[in-house]
Amino acid sequence: DAVESRHVWGEDFPSFEDPDVANAVDFGAVPDDKLDDTSAIEKAFSSHDKVFLPKGVYIVTRTLTIPKDKHLFGAAKHLTVIRASGQWNPPAGTPVVATADDLSSASSLSFLQIEAGAEQRHTPLVWLAGRGSTVRDIMVDLSDLDTRRRKSGQGSAARRLDTYRIEGGGRWYGVAAPWEKLRSVSKERDYRHLRIQGTKEPLAIYGLNIERSHSNPQSEIRNAENVSIYYLKGETLEHENHSVLSIVDSRNVAVFGYSGNATPLGNSLISLKGSEEIL
Repeated sequence: DAVESRHVWGEDFPSFEDPDVANAVDFGAVPDDKLDDTSAIEKAFSSHDKVFLPKGVYIVTRTLTIPKDKHLFGAAKHLTVIRASGQWNPPAGTPVVATADDLSSASSLSFLQIEAGAEQRHTPLVWLAGRGSTVRDIMVDLSDLDTRRRKSGQGSAARRLDTYRIEGGGRWYGVAAPWEKLRSVSKERDYRHLRIQGTKEPLAIYGLNIERSHSNPQSEIRNAENVSIYYLKGETLEHENHSVLSIVDSRNVAVFGYSGNATPLGNSLISLKGSEEIL
């Protein structure tokens, strides 16, 4: 029981069958109509702690923030999609979905996909909640760069985006992204599939499978403490000597179990710099 309670989500994890759940459709969200659903989802949060998004695509035109201790979930990551509007072009790194900036927050996000066009320069998910928070079975899809923008001289070096950025803690289960569409995006300078930075909150990730990036490294833990990854699976692109994971200026970091056909010629699968207490 002690091991299970440490590693597995509780029986009270949000479900669409819970009597206290708000269905965003009842607050004006209309899936698949290609119109803005941001206000409707925010309205649902104003009176409920749990908000459910049924199957369909929901358009947002500004960062959708999960308030402190509240929960957002869909039907499944291949059924429920939160998509950044094609008309929304914010500064680089602006989140599509984020949590309230509060390490005491125990919010959760689960069973959905976040989509954005890479030319929009979004970071799909920025996680600022603390050790009591949960992310479960989600996916991110970034469409490839718009070749017209690249030809017009709007250089990729001016952009900076990550797929996932964690500056808090909690437990993450089943983190994924479709690599093929991320290949050109990952050529951006300083891009990371996963960036964990500046946190001391306990963070545990179960089943980390984000890979095939042109960036070196693909994912990074920097200036962080108390991070555990339970099963890391990685692949590298052919003829590229990129590390799967870099741990920089961090302490008390553990990686339990690795597999995958990554072959970083002349480099290491996991690189360490300025760090201690690494397992």
